Amino acid sequence: MNAVEKLAREIRRVAGIRHLYEEIGEAGELAILLMDAALEQGCKAIGSGDPIAIIAAGQELEGFHE
Repeated sequence: MNAVEKLAREIRRVAGIRHLYEEIGEAGELAILLMDAALEQGCKAIGSGDPIAIIAAGQELEGFHE
């Protein structure tokens, strides 16, 4: 798996986790904001084609857990 594929999988994984935080309401708002920023950065990194940005965005997304 290359870095772009790995980042795409992380985006999908974190989007799923984000849904769980939406369900808990106000207590999950900060986490949702952080996830949204990281997801946006991941999408921009894929679009840029910059390998360093792609790897950095993937590493940031890896930090989110259920």
